[in-house]
Amino acid sequence: MNELTSLAILASITIFFLVTFELLARKNIISKSLSRKLLHITTGFVVVYSPFVLQSFWIVTFIGIAFSVTNYILIKRKVLKQINDTQTVNLGIFYYPLSFLICILIFWNVNKFIISLSFLIFSIGDALAALVGNSSTTKYFTRITKEPKTFNGAITFILSSFFLLWIVRLTLWKNFNFIDYDWLSFSFLALIFSLLGGITEAISTKGTDNLSLPIVLSSATMMFFVNGIEIKSFILAFILALMISIISFKMKFLDFGGSAVTFLLALFIFGIGGWKWTIPILTFFILSSFLSKVAERFSKKDVASIFEKGSQRDYKQVLANGGVPLLIIVLSNLLPLEIDWYLVYLLSIAISTADTWSTEFGTLFARNVYLITNFKKVSPGISGGISLIGTLGGVLGSILIVLSSGFFIELNMKVIVSLPFFALLGNFFDSLMGATIQVIYKCSVCEKLTEKKIHCQKDTYYYKGIKLIDNDAVNFVSVLFISLLYFLFLIV
Repeated sequence: MNELTSLAILASITIFFLVTFELLARKNIISKSLSRKLLHITTGFVVVYSPFVLQSFWIVTFIGIAFSVTNYILIKRKVLKQINDTQTVNLGIFYYPLSFLICILIFWNVNKFIISLSFLIFSIGDALAALVGNSSTTKYFTRITKEPKTFNGAITFILSSFFLLWIVRLTLWKNFNFIDYDWLSFSFLALIFSLLGGITEAISTKGTDNLSLPIVLSSATMMFFVNGIEIKSFILAFILALMISIISFKMKFLDFGGSAVTFLLALFIFGIGGWKWTIPILTFFILSSFLSKVAERFSKKDVASIFEKGSQRDYKQVLANGGVPLLIIVLSNLLPLEIDWYLVYLLSIAISTADTWSTEFGTLFARNVYLITNFKKVSPGISGGISLIGTLGGVLGSILIVLSSGFFIELNMKVIVSLPFFALLGNFFDSLMGATIQVIYKCSVCEKLTEKKIHCQKDTYYYKGIKLIDNDAVNFVSVLFISLLYFLFLIV
């Protein structure tokens, strides 16, 4: 059977399932929810099987593009009224082929069976998690996101992923050409793999798990089972990450979702990079958490009414500050380019530190705060506001991050000058975005500008900015953009 014939068969099977489950739901033979999950599983098996019969990178890329475009059109024209019927805006069936396309572009030419394993775990585990979560008579909600997610579903995903990995190891592992760990090491990695997927699923909303889960699981598959890792380092990292997340939760530095994501960040950063990569981000986390607590207690009361969130960080804040450092250390493991990834990593943490310390120093000590776009005087805490004391606090924080790496690298003049400079640049870029595109609301009672949707116990109304861009998005983009700029600076 040639590849074009295989392509036609796989495409026909996928279309058949799509039409069949939509019609069955329209005739009330099966529920809307069940139709989505059945499509989820069946198309997942098509994806799992495709690397066995298709060899051409361009053919599978064409499949990913074609189904991404087609599904997006079907959603916009509301053709799939049953399968895509949800209470909130949901692009899940568009994200599914899009994630397949992204995984092809990244992993196909490395080991195409990475896609088979990740989509097998994703398709079955995610569907079972939803079915168990929705059908359980007693539900225990995670309360991590506004979208209701249950512990029932999360535990189901973790357990199903763990057992599926073992089934694959006992059957197809050699066909996938993956590393053959001993059974104890494999069990540990399967647990980490499953926890990673379970937490990712728990924090993904509005169908974005169809995008995030395959990419995350594929990255973990490549790291664990293709490139290989040091098991002893990850065991120590597991213990350290667990201690950090529990202590942080108990001390109210983090809420439950923030603790779960911090566990994963600490696990991978320490597991891959050891103390060299862990000390800087640990320095940021500990010092910034204490500083935020102090600022919350002693700063002016009206400042707290501006910020959307308090000093107890949630999962979005953790990802906003730690997502780029994690991405950098993963890339350093997957893409060993001739560049000092560690300096880029240090900068990403220094930017987050500069932003956090500028905010806290400004709200604690600044008397005169000015909007970065027009230098008009504004209240402390307003997004886009800058002050001399706040800027100096940010510079101090970034320097401390650089110094924290002194045990592991030579702190020459280039490092000491360039990293705080780019961190300051990132701080100003963050303020510029905060003043221009970050969403700001206005209280309908006191008329104050705020990041909150509820103020004075009343709903606020939109004032300016892009509604999808909150402070967490601004923080993440500023760290990512300036880190990329520094990456290019190092190359040149």
